[in-house]
Amino acid sequence: MRRRSAVLNYVFALLTGGQYGLAWLFLMASDINRQKPDYVPRLRAFAVAFAILYVVYLALVAYNMYLIGTATAETYQTNSARAVPVAPLFVMAIALITYALYLLIRVGAFVKERGAQAPSNVVLVLLFFLYLISLPLLQSRLNSLHDGHT
Repeated sequence: MRRRSAVLNYVFALLTGGQYGLAWLFLMASDINRQKPDYVPRLRAFAVAFAILYVVYLALVAYNMYLIGTATAETYQTNSARAVPVAPLFVMAIALITYALYLLIRVGAFVKERGAQAPSNVVLVLLFFLYLISLPLLQSRLNSLHDGHT
């Protein structure tokens, strides 16, 4: 397991509007899988699928925003007809956030299994939605576990 700077990673997450926070979550899960193989099943495959789905989701949202931004009173009907429907975007967003929360809960469970204190799953999820606050908490616990094992 690698020791990572919680502050530096959190600064990166803030600077990228939370996008690095998703990568950080995958890095923590990867560290745990190195320590305890297959603790998070098929992490690499899901990381690739997550990245592809995330890029497609962002591209579709950007396309919709472009259509909205370029619409005039005359072109509004044709632009809205070409827009990507909201339902697939909603399903993609739910899939992305569900897997991120799954990783968050698995990392929290690993920390608790190793005897370190971690907030409950409900608190972790709530703090995740409050701009990724749960990530530095978990990283600091993982760092303390790393320091205890070296």
